[in-house]
Amino acid sequence: MNIYRDLSILDWSSKYCSQARFIFKMNGLVFLNPFLLLKFINENPNDRFNLEFKDSIHIADSCAHTDARLPLLFGFIHLNEDVLRHKLSTNQQSGNCLVNKAEYPCDTYPNYLNDNAYLISNDARNLILCTFYRQSKILFPISNIYITGILPEYLHIERYSLINYKINFDSEISCEEFFIETNALQAFACVTNIDLSKNILNIIRFVGNL
Repeated sequence: MNIYRDLSILDWSSKYCSQARFIFKMNGLVFLNPFLLLKFINENPNDRFNLEFKDSIHIADSCAHTDARLPLLFGFIHLNEDVLRHKLSTNQQSGNCLVNKAEYPCDTYPNYLNDNAYLISNDARNLILCTFYRQSKILFPISNIYITGILPEYLHIERYSLINYKINFDSEISCEEFFIETNALQAFACVTNIDLSKNILNIIRFVGNL
């Protein structure tokens, strides 16, 4: 399950990258403009961006002492989405998103972040991991809804939208076209697939010149 993969990544980062103030999660078929990401982190006025943890910690042993001053999650938000109980005949991939009442009894999801790219502060990560360790048998199947929606809602962690940035999900628009035609201060990321990746070098060169 992707959910265990993503939680293991967060766990690894807590043990070996504890000094990092943020963790950026991104899918493998996403082209990111890293300069906009760094610009966002450096320019955000929230005091949380000035906090650092210098010592490595082991989350499983430190749950009760986790200090969450201003836990944060940033990404592209899905608002008030209904839980999908039945496969949609018009969407063959909808079967991957089916959730039954035993897995999640509510009819609407809490606000959550798109799985392709999101930024999580280290204290938000620690809180999420602590909660997972206390109930490590996960019945819910969809990783990003669980990690950026259900657990943060329970923990009162705010999810914020990267409102000034754009991410392209349209398979009809190539990533090269997206980065060329979109304002350089807004073209944050582009989701592609392996069949559209023949222009990878061109895209990388273009993003590097933004």
